[in-house]
Amino acid sequence: MSLSSHDYVNHAWGAESRLSHDHVLQLDNLLAAFFRDLDRRVGRDNYLVVLTADHGFMPAPEHAKSKGIDAGRLSSSQALARLNAGLAKRFGEGQWARAMSAQAVLLDHALIASRGVDRAALDAEARRILLEEPGLVEVFTRAEILDPATPERAFLAQVRRQFHRDRSGDLQTVLKPHWMYSSSSSMTTHGSPHPYDTHVPILFWGPKWVSAGRRDGRVEVVDIAPTLARVLGVAAPSASEGRPLPIGP
Repeated sequence: MSLSSHDYVNHAWGAESRLSHDHVLQLDNLLAAFFRDLDRRVGRDNYLVVLTADHGFMPAPEHAKSKGIDAGRLSSSQALARLNAGLAKRFGEGQWARAMSAQAVLLDHALIASRGVDRAALDAEARRILLEEPGLVEVFTRAEILDPATPERAFLAQVRRQFHRDRSGDLQTVLKPHWMYSSSSSMTTHGSPHPYDTHVPILFWGPKWVSAGRRDGRVEVVDIAPTLARVLGVAAPSASEGRPLPIGP
């Protein structure tokens, strides 16, 4: 089951808001009622519950700034305009960068080809210009992401996990911690590689016949599916990427 209302609350008002705090209390009460109903209908020792989240939430930039943290909002349209102005100085007039999709820059491939511009040179210049933006900590070109020989650096592994060769943009930007692309509809958001987004709970609760276990290394949300499959005594889903956690009957 997806309990998605908290996502909407945090987007609109931020995780630090009293509305978010109240919603957590309401959600806790609703879960308690749900578990009591399961106890009556199914039996307390006849079900296993896993509670997790698909992501966390960054603090609202204004809240972070009030705590003395470097934080802010970056306008994607203004960043795109500065990028095109910088590229025009070296490669001639034109809208070299067409748009931004999520945190990726989409280049005009037809314009690049018609002008005979070296793609590697344009990518490198675009990366240099983007890294002058106050809210960006890293930029990866498509070539860097796809080349397995690219030297490892911070955030490259995370970017590769969410990159699709046929659908993703040409330059993948990474925001600094506590920075977000400005939005008229969201107080705050998620989707970064930083701990406040990626560190989520994984809680198992079940009957006595499910034994406790321990793993000292990193565990991930993708470990849940193979863990439940092992408890049920069935094969893990074919697309499963995780490892079973050391619990079971």
